[in-house]
Amino acid sequence: MVTMEAQPTLELTTDFPESEFISNHSSENGSMPIIFGTSPLEQALQVTYVTLSYLATLGGNIGVLVVILSYKRLRKPRYYVHCSLACCDIFITTVCIPTVIVNLLYRVNDLGWVWCQVHSAVYMTMSACTLFNLAIMAMDRYYVICWALNYHNVVTTSRVLSLITAAWLTSIVSVAVYQIMSRFADPHQYMPDLLLCTPRVTTTWVSLRYQLPMLCVASALTIASFAVIIFSYVKVYQQASRQHSLIKSQNEGDDVKFLETKAVKTITTHSIIFLIFFVSWSLHGITKLLLENWTFPSDALKAANRTFLLVFLTIPCYSNPIVYGFCNTEIQEAFLDMIKRIRTKGNDVFIGQGTTNSHRHGRAKSYSDDHDENQGCQEAEQV
Repeated sequence: MVTMEAQPTLELTTDFPESEFISNHSSENGSMPIIFGTSPLEQALQVTYVTLSYLATLGGNIGVLVVILSYKRLRKPRYYVHCSLACCDIFITTVCIPTVIVNLLYRVNDLGWVWCQVHSAVYMTMSACTLFNLAIMAMDRYYVICWALNYHNVVTTSRVLSLITAAWLTSIVSVAVYQIMSRFADPHQYMPDLLLCTPRVTTTWVSLRYQLPMLCVASALTIASFAVIIFSYVKVYQQASRQHSLIKSQNEGDDVKFLETKAVKTITTHSIIFLIFFVSWSLHGITKLLLENWTFPSDALKAANRTFLLVFLTIPCYSNPIVYGFCNTEIQEAFLDMIKRIRTKGNDVFIGQGTTNSHRHGRAKSYSDDHDENQGCQEAEQV
């Protein structure tokens, strides 16, 4: 008698046995190899670096948020994007960095499947949202330098807030759908031997058919954001070059070099931080894909994956508030003015700015709210 085998069916499971949440790629002794070696000194250096990076990220981004929200003059469209980027950095580091520190200390990812889902969702959502915010900031730089006269007509508060809202909603919805589809593809899809476990992408058609649509959408959004950033920065460099040549022809004695102009310096630092963000993010994803689908992944590949993850979670996050925030002249002046007020009048200065005490001491001369809104033209003229 010929027996018919039952065809396996795919279904979405709601539970994940903790006993099955073990690494298929861990070392022989069951521990997770750490990135730069296994000596206590190297382990301590890694934990110290990640901890200091986390504190710097929190301090810098919270500082940017406080300065921008405390001064009415800084409530402009371009600075709303700074606030959005700061929130992304705070969320991703607050959720992911403590997990990384625990895993580095104990050398095994044993925080449970539920927390694995939580921090993987935050990691993917904030990564995508950060990329979208960087694209919005690149467009802002493009308009403020290349279309200075029409800047305030094009870049309005409502449009920028709409773009920021779209960036957050797109990130949240796409990641949520991707995680749900990943559960259909493989209920036990997380690799706990990585510093951060995210849904695995397999090359088998049974699993890939559920993940492929969202992977295509995510790839399209990533490529589009990358194209916007590259286009904006290239146009800014071209415009800066033309203006520098014009100024040099009109002022023969002008010795200012092209690379020393304000616009070029600003865009150069922005480009460097973006490249670190994008390269480390991409290489972490590539090495993760190889680890998931290779039968016997090498220790070097595991080390590379963890290294790229640490670079992605640390350098861009604590550099963003410096490059995009405190390097800005207006934010610098506001921050120094805030420090001056705290030292002279105390913390109550932010509560009763219209009181007699506030009028008696006065506001800093360099930061009055009586300035007009011609920042776009001024920045273009400074190129």
